[in-house]
Amino acid sequence: IKRAQREQAMLAGYTVVDCATVITTHLSEIFKRYAPELLTRQDVQQLLDGLSTRYPKLVSEVTDAASLGVIQKVLKNLLSEGIPIKDLVTILEVVSDWAPNVKDPDAITEYVRQALSRTITSMFSDKDGTVNIALLDSAWERILLDSFKQGPQGGYLDLRPEIAQKLIDQLEDVKKEFDSQGCKPAVLVPPVVRGHIRRLVERFVPDVAIISSAELQPRTKIKTVKVLELEP
Repeated sequence: IKRAQREQAMLAGYTVVDCATVITTHLSEIFKRYAPELLTRQDVQQLLDGLSTRYPKLVSEVTDAASLGVIQKVLKNLLSEGIPIKDLVTILEVVSDWAPNVKDPDAITEYVRQALSRTITSMFSDKDGTVNIALLDSAWERILLDSFKQGPQGGYLDLRPEIAQKLIDQLEDVKKEFDSQGCKPAVLVPPVVRGHIRRLVERFVPDVAIISSAELQPRTKIKTVKVLELEP
């Protein structure tokens, strides 16, 4: 709108933003979406170098325990699900603890997420401190846990295509239901299969968060918005 109409529009209750703000917001959203792709090993090295001035022992331990590529993959995994990596000390402490015995960076990421439970709980809490979630019924939990297999390259879900498609369809319904209530769509699943479910469905329903009970703070208030039923 024209500058002269700005005050009139604001008095009428409209939110008025200038072009610079719109562009900045748009670029910020683009960066968030593509941050995992933009994070290079050189970027990770610079993060470690910056941290080493205050936490030299931690940086020494984590670089002895894990390669730069593993640390990069863990950070990318977090960013791909919208988890901020500003608490780098906690992230690297967990990587340092688990990397000597766990070689799969996806598995290490799950331990990191659990250590970031305060952050994750805050991300999905409404103004009253309640986390709105969708739950799996016992049949869904059973079939997902039974389908979990451990292979040479790590764990994976051995789901029949029609079952995988049913899960994706129901998660699309979850998004619609949560959107209609103004909530962030989130589904609570067993910790052991959380990451595998996310990787299965992320291309189809990227805006539905997959979280586990191990990632929520103790005594978190939970409201069940929807229950996913394997056989409605």
